[in-house]
Amino acid sequence: PTPYNPKLFSLHTKDNRLLFSYKSKLFEYRNGSIIEHSFPKTIISIQEDQEGNTWVGLARGGVYFFENGILTGKPQVFLKDFSVSHMLFDNENGIWASTFEKGIFYAPFLNYFIFSSQAELSSSIAGITSFGNHIYVATSSNFIYAIDKANQVKELPYYKEANLQTKINF
Repeated sequence: PTPYNPKLFSLHTKDNRLLFSYKSKLFEYRNGSIIEHSFPKTIISIQEDQEGNTWVGLARGGVYFFENGILTGKPQVFLKDFSVSHMLFDNENGIWASTFEKGIFYAPFLNYFIFSSQAELSSSIAGITSFGNHIYVATSSNFIYAIDKANQVKELPYYKEANLQTKINF
C-alpha cells in the first residue's frame, strides 16, 4: 500500500471532542452532534499538542495548525508541499514533523521549521516517537535511529530475518 491510501484516523482531544477522518473529510463529534470539515487533500495524521492546538497532516499538502483546536478558524499551513505523517511535541516545546518526502523537520518554536541535513533522517519516515531523553525514528526502509539531546543520531541494531518483512508501528 502507498502512504496515501485512505485510512481512518482519530483523536480524542483534551476538551472531550472526538476527531476522526476519512479521505479528505475531518469529522468533529461533540455533545451528540457531528460537524464535517473538508480539506483539499487526503488526511494522513491528526494530532494535538500540549496547549490543545490541533495539527492535521495532509498527503502532499503540509500540516494545518488550528490554534486552540478551533477547526472553524483560519489555519496556518506549514511544510505545504510535503506529506506530514506524524507530529511530535517534545518536553522543551519543540515540534518534530516527519514527512514521506524529505524526512524529519524540527521547529524549536512555531513558524521556524528546520530541515534535517543528516542523511539518515532525510528519507521517507514511517514513524517518530519519544521515550526518555531520546527521539526515535523509523524509516520506510526499515532502519531505526535514536536522536539524543545533543542531536546526535545513532542507528539502533535490531534483528532482521532475511526473508521476513519487518513492519514498524508506533
